[in-house]
Amino acid sequence: AIKGLKKSGVMSCAKHFPGKGHAQVDSHLTLPIIPYPVDRLESFELFPFIKAIESGVDAIMTSHVFFPAFEPCANLPATLSKNVLTNLIRNKYNYEGLIITDDLEMGAITERYGIANASELAFDAGADLLLICHTLTEQRLAAENLYKKAQNSKETSNRVIASLQRIEKMRTMIGTFPKTSFRQTELIDKHRDLIETVSEKSIKFLRYEKSAIPAGKEKKHLLFVLPMISALVKVEEEHESAGLTKLCSDFFTHSKQVIYNPTWSSREIINAVSVFNNSETQIIFFSYNSHIFRGQSEAIKTLSEGRDDFILAAIRNPYDLLEQQQVRTLAATFGFRTPAILALLRVLAGEKSFSCDGWPIRV
Repeated sequence: AIKGLKKSGVMSCAKHFPGKGHAQVDSHLTLPIIPYPVDRLESFELFPFIKAIESGVDAIMTSHVFFPAFEPCANLPATLSKNVLTNLIRNKYNYEGLIITDDLEMGAITERYGIANASELAFDAGADLLLICHTLTEQRLAAENLYKKAQNSKETSNRVIASLQRIEKMRTMIGTFPKTSFRQTELIDKHRDLIETVSEKSIKFLRYEKSAIPAGKEKKHLLFVLPMISALVKVEEEHESAGLTKLCSDFFTHSKQVIYNPTWSSREIINAVSVFNNSETQIIFFSYNSHIFRGQSEAIKTLSEGRDDFILAAIRNPYDLLEQQQVRTLAATFGFRTPAILALLRVLAGEKSFSCDGWPIRV
């Protein structure tokens, strides 16, 4: 993929170094710890990054995860670790491309360090680009602090120059693209059919109960249980939570919707659902990383008990489905943006076919 992108003149970025797939908590909220020894990390977590570097990846994004095997300072995330960014990426793997931080406004960083302090630590550790994705005052403060530090430190000044050279190298490559004057809406309209096709083909069912599929927009007594995405992460589009509600209510006009915070306890979720839940209700539960947020997982187990028509749709991470063996209808959208949700709703309404084959992951 990296070689193909490069051949087409597109920059590539491998993330999140040195890996975060086995994190047990969400770094948007708090600091995950991956405690494996070096030999395991090199053979598993680091393996795809090593191959990416060998393939000429243009940038590497860091992870806000603590790896005690690489970093002796307790609870110092990889993003802020010189042992990881310089000693490992630069020195051991001889990587010369850009090192980019993940968003420094995420909980794993802000709960311990603060954004301005973390910006300095990340830069000192070896990062070239510091992402502060939302708050202008924080962006300015971090820039001012780094500017002052560079004025007073030859080492920092030299590091700034080295990072600017790497950035300029990438800017030069980007600058070779022909300039376009397309509006965003024009691009969306131009590729709408492709987006819909990809989204529809991405809907996968692990298994299903045929009688559970509503198969009609006029179906009554449907209750959609939907995550409040904006309450969880700042780095995602905040309008998506409201968008889920509107999509479901517009598509299934007789349906009801309940919004839950993904971090709620099972009791809080069940209490919210109980307002509309009765013997005639069919529940369609959209999970959002329930394999991490145990309240969701426990609520799903309780709400699905004795209900053959209960549907669980994992709209963020498909691994949510693997711990819900009691649910007879399990689906994954591989995304919570509008095209993915619309594709699922069309399947549920019987307008589009779906498949249990062709999963891109081992399930």
